[in-house]
Amino acid sequence: MSVPINPSSIPPKDMDAYKNEYAESVKLFEKALEGYHKSTLVQQKAKYKDAMDKALPIINELVSCILKREGGSMEIKLNTDYQKYMESGKEDDFKNVQGDIKSLKP
Repeated sequence: MSVPINPSSIPPKDMDAYKNEYAESVKLFEKALEGYHKSTLVQQKAKYKDAMDKALPIINELVSCILKREGGSMEIKLNTDYQKYMESGKEDDFKNVQGDIKSLKP
């Protein structure tokens, strides 16, 4: 488990790098979510799920670092909705995750 980043310890010049990494992680998660939802192949779905599982902790850490209080509740909602979708596979749960990601886009 990584050590949480203290937002006040990040020099302003490095904040852009964190914001870029955040934007890339959100984009990766969104593309993997779309691919997972559309795919009918078990192996392909597993690869998309793996990509989402790897992007989610990065998003969580960067949301808490960059967006602080504003993004905190959205981070929890994304985690909850993502787990629910992975368990159910239902269209409504997919749309909830999709909406969460759109709300987190920079």
